[in-house]
Amino acid sequence: MLGREMSASAALRCPSCAQDLGRPARPRLNVGSPFQECPKCRSHVSRPATNEWALLGAGQKVYWLGVRILPFALIGLVPALVYWQTTFRGGDGQLPVLVALLAAGPVLLAYLPLANALHSIRRSRARMADPMYRARLIAFGRQAPGRP
Repeated sequence: MLGREMSASAALRCPSCAQDLGRPARPRLNVGSPFQECPKCRSHVSRPATNEWALLGAGQKVYWLGVRILPFALIGLVPALVYWQTTFRGGDGQLPVLVALLAAGPVLLAYLPLANALHSIRRSRARMADPMYRARLIAFGRQAPGRP
């Protein structure tokens, strides 16, 4: 019973009309619009842990990229480790093959999450280029860069 109460309170609700806006996608840091418009009353609702790329600090940017890319890069090391364990340690393997697997595996597997991250950053920069959007950010309570 307590689990249901907690999960129901985690849903996003419009403070003006109590419209259910769904659940936050992830509790961790996201790049995107820090507010969402209620489809019923058109008021703005805060999206927790979400902010525009330009409004993140350097550490937050590195963390955001690392969380998305690092797991795939580590999984990319698996073929090299398997090759090393099965072939190279037995004396039948070749060092150039091992080096190629160590270099190419993480790069190839990290390409898709990196491409998705860069797409999110481009969309964020496009939103921030709009002066009306920046004015809404300031009105909503988020400080736009270059403003006092």
